[in-house]
Amino acid sequence: MKKTVIFALLLIFGTIMLYQQPRLSAAPLGHGEGTATPEGTTASGEGEAADADAEPTLHDLAARIDALQAQVEELETHTATASHETEDATAVTTAVYLLDTAGLHALDVRLNEAKDLQPGDAGTVGRLARLLSSVVWPEELTGDAVSLIDLLNQLATALTNDDLTTAAPLATQVHEAQHAFSHAAEHWLADTQKMHNAAGQAFRVTSAVYLLDTVGLHGLAERLANEKDLQAGDAGTVTRVSRLLSTVDWPAPLATEAISLTTVLNDLATALTNDDLDSATPLADQAHEAQHAFSHAAEHWLADAMEEHHADETTHISAGGSMTDTHTITDTHTMTDTNIMTDTHSSGG
Repeated sequence: MKKTVIFALLLIFGTIMLYQQPRLSAAPLGHGEGTATPEGTTASGEGEAADADAEPTLHDLAARIDALQAQVEELETHTATASHETEDATAVTTAVYLLDTAGLHALDVRLNEAKDLQPGDAGTVGRLARLLSSVVWPEELTGDAVSLIDLLNQLATALTNDDLTTAAPLATQVHEAQHAFSHAAEHWLADTQKMHNAAGQAFRVTSAVYLLDTVGLHGLAERLANEKDLQAGDAGTVTRVSRLLSTVDWPAPLATEAISLTTVLNDLATALTNDDLDSATPLADQAHEAQHAFSHAAEHWLADAMEEHHADETTHISAGGSMTDTHTITDTHTMTDTNIMTDTHSSGG
């Protein structure tokens, strides 16, 4: 963008100079003392001199180019910073979600209680360490990320060597470090998200509602009511979605319902953690119904936000602006529900 603007400015500058050149070449050249300027051309000559004085000089044009270049650089810096922060937040959200759903809680319990090493354990932990190593963590999370990656690598080595004595305590350390790191990441994301604009907020609402609708609250409610079956990962799954909703800067029309839904999810997670089927069953049904109502409310808000976005674009275009493609939200219809609980072997602890 910077090079394009500078090139355009130089092209304009060149055009002006070409325009001035014939006027300069048309000026009479002195051929000796006998050559006199006709009296009738004096006024015209003064007019041309005044016009020449009014036109920008090389110095003026260079100064304008420098000023515009400075504005372009400032705009690029601001845009690059905002884009970089958005990319960081997306990478952190994705990595932490995968970290929390990798099953480190179940691995800790299995190694320390059942004393059971399984063939795929080393590969799972190793892949997780490589995933975290590929993320460019923000400064606030870098130290904790490096420590967690080091523990994961140590655990992967012990699992590869079938060294249960070393792997069991390392699994506990990794599990605890994972919880601490997830909480730190959630705080960082919450602080970062407050600084994003309305378009970013729409993206976060869409993402959060999508994850809420696909976490499997419908399946959980049916399983608890019909099969009376509590599973090890239920509490962790509900806790994670509750934490996710807590990190979103919900718009005012959704804030109250988001708080109510989060409260129900926290109560459900507590009941599931305590293996309290009698309390968990009605809470799961309540959470499922609240999820549907909240999803529909979010869809309406997103639709309204899209209309406002289009109206702003129309105003901008009618005022002489141009637009390439600013439709960042192409589908405001979020998924209503699925029956799949993700990673039933992991837990929020």
